[in-house]
Amino acid sequence: MEGESFYQKNAPEPLPPFVTTYIHENINYVLLNGLPELLWLGNLAALEFHPSLHLAGSEQPCEWMIDLDPSQQEEPRIMERPPL
Repeated sequence: MEGESFYQKNAPEPLPPFVTTYIHENINYVLLNGLPELLWLGNLAALEFHPSLHLAGSEQPCEWMIDLDPSQQEEPRIMERPPL
């Protein structure tokens, strides 16, 4: 944890026979089709998934994601709870 870090998007080799992939913009993504793939990724110690927001074969993303990285210990804009 203290050393240099990186993240890998390309599917590692060798792949088990139940894992399928899709190449998008020269990245060979793992298709998370179900529980077997999720368990396999967990077994690889993939601590955080960085998914593509595209459906395989689509040029446009199917959803948007907002990545919140708070800069303060307690981020009031995120931590606030609306009144009941």
